[in-house]
Amino acid sequence: PAQYGLFSIVIATMGVALPVADLGLGQSLVRFVRANKTEQKYFPFVNLALRTKLVSGLVTLVIFLSFSSLMARLIFYQPALANLLPWVGLAVLGQILFFLILAIFQGTQRFELWGGFQIGVNLIRLLLILPLLLLVRFSVGQALGVFTLAYFLGFGLSFLFIDRKFLRSTPTASQAKLFWNFNKWTAAVGILTAIASRIDILLAARFLSLTQVGIYSLATIMVAFLPQLAGAIGAVTTAKFASFNDSESSKRYLGKAMWFVGGVSVLVAAVMIPVAGIVIWFAGRSDYAAAFAPFVILL
Repeated sequence: PAQYGLFSIVIATMGVALPVADLGLGQSLVRFVRANKTEQKYFPFVNLALRTKLVSGLVTLVIFLSFSSLMARLIFYQPALANLLPWVGLAVLGQILFFLILAIFQGTQRFELWGGFQIGVNLIRLLLILPLLLLVRFSVGQALGVFTLAYFLGFGLSFLFIDRKFLRSTPTASQAKLFWNFNKWTAAVGILTAIASRIDILLAARFLSLTQVGIYSLATIMVAFLPQLAGAIGAVTTAKFASFNDSESSKRYLGKAMWFVGGVSVLVAAVMIPVAGIVIWFAGRSDYAAAFAPFVILL
């Protein structure tokens, strides 16, 4: 549990740093790609988002490389994190680039590629992790390395499936102004949501032992499937919303989407309780049994 606690703190830190570095560009890009899908007029907006992501991602990387020791001691009170926090900067850079590609697939409604690449990244992680588990002792650093590498590989492979002309499509001043006027709101919402959703783990890192953090993190990761499911459905409906031209159509579709998501969530939650017991048993019944109670509460 202690090693898993370290891993969870790093992942939670990524969860806070990611929307700050991404600046809400993902959801904004979906909207502008969908609205300018015809004749590939969305290329300048993708180019603008890519440039912004590269700058913000590199700045994030430099910050975590330079101040990881200070953050480990002064923010988390966990000196063992000093050598792991630099992975946050590198992973955030890989994630925001990968999410750029997902936004293009989502905005163009190529959902088979949108889902396939997300599954593919997880498959890459699995293929990289299995040999390490079989041949050597698996460390937190190696886990974070695999986690990060998968995003860069996914980003690189995506260029086989998209039109690379956007790399040469420079946005005009009016296009940039239009994009940023819309993006400032998605950025604010994304940052506030990420901080609110991860603040529990960050506070736990400061006030609990690593073992206790590991147990609590297992509970939260088991619960995370439900909002991820709702988010996956939302990713499909977002592009649909962008295609409506009147508020009445949007309201009707919103009502149907809410009923569908609510019903599916209730059914999935009922199934998740017995499954959680199996996960805890698999993870190590004696070490992680205490995770079941917070799981039920959080669910």
